[in-house]
Amino acid sequence: MNIRNAGSRAITIAENMRMEQTNRSNIQAMLHYSKEGVICLSAQRDIVFHNAQALKLLRVGASHELARFFPPLFLDEVLEHSSPFIDRVVTINGRQLLINTFPLAMSSSTTGAVCFIHDVQNLQKINRKIDTDLHSRGLVANYTARDIIGKSASVVKLKENIARYAPTDISVYIHGETGTGKELVAHALHAASKRAKQPFVVVNCAALPDPLLESELFGYVSGAFTGARAGGKTGLFEMANTGTIFLDEVSEMAPSLQPRLLRVLQEKEVSRVGDDKITPVDVRVIAATNKDLMELVEKGTFREDLYYRLAVLILELPPLKERTGDLRRLANFIVRKKSKALHRIIEPLSEEAVEQLRTIDWPGNVRQLANVLERA
Repeated sequence: MNIRNAGSRAITIAENMRMEQTNRSNIQAMLHYSKEGVICLSAQRDIVFHNAQALKLLRVGASHELARFFPPLFLDEVLEHSSPFIDRVVTINGRQLLINTFPLAMSSSTTGAVCFIHDVQNLQKINRKIDTDLHSRGLVANYTARDIIGKSASVVKLKENIARYAPTDISVYIHGETGTGKELVAHALHAASKRAKQPFVVVNCAALPDPLLESELFGYVSGAFTGARAGGKTGLFEMANTGTIFLDEVSEMAPSLQPRLLRVLQEKEVSRVGDDKITPVDVRVIAATNKDLMELVEKGTFREDLYYRLAVLILELPPLKERTGDLRRLANFIVRKKSKALHRIIEPLSEEAVEQLRTIDWPGNVRQLANVLERA
């Protein structure tokens, strides 16, 4: 019986060793194909592993030449102090490298160190490629807070709040009359955020019928409904992953769709129409409307729980009639812009013209002002 047990244990140990060896081989294979250089040391400063990319980035021909790079790669310091060095840029052999070096530990004792090496120039090329791709698909913020014209107290306060709210990932609700610049403010929030290099997706909830809005927001799988594209379609929330989605005219979203939006905000996940697969998403939501959402909640046409998820931070945009002190500055800015677009030299507005503009209530706000000036 003991012999049988010993044999079983030996088989189990052998199987575990085989699996461990397989896992180690798989990890090493992946690291060999990685575009970043990798060097792994034991606690005794012996090279346990390195890939070909490490030799290429450091411009050396053999592994025994790597030891002289331990100090500039922070490997010595990590082994000595067990503290990581993250996102350090160093110049080695005429090449700028981004270095991330970490201690390897087991049972609170350092067993070695691993260094990841990136070519800064190559990272910059990748970033430019990503920027070009986002621009080509229109998934970028085209405006910043500098494009919000005016020095009235309400505009100064608005810009201050944009600067305060932008660095967070908290949902923002923008409320203002038609033509006050809600989309401009959404662009400015994204451009000033840590997500500025990531996608910025704009959705007009009033422009699409309910079934189409659902498939646009959440995507669908092949055969989900009649006319569905073969192969399915990626939804806008998935396209906005790691970035920002701007839901304009969110008050027009049908009650049947509001629970799905609430789920995205609560669970940070979406499922495509006709699919039971869950996809996690990391998206900041900015919503806007010219209607009073709280009034719609009281009428029962907008979910109260969704309102409180969207309106964590609130930006109230002042109507033009409350900032007439900005009229001259705004009007002349618009005239310069239209002058350039029309390839004509147009003089700035006279004081008499500005005074006439101040007598109007501007129900259409800045959009109406721009329309009047262009027509003139």
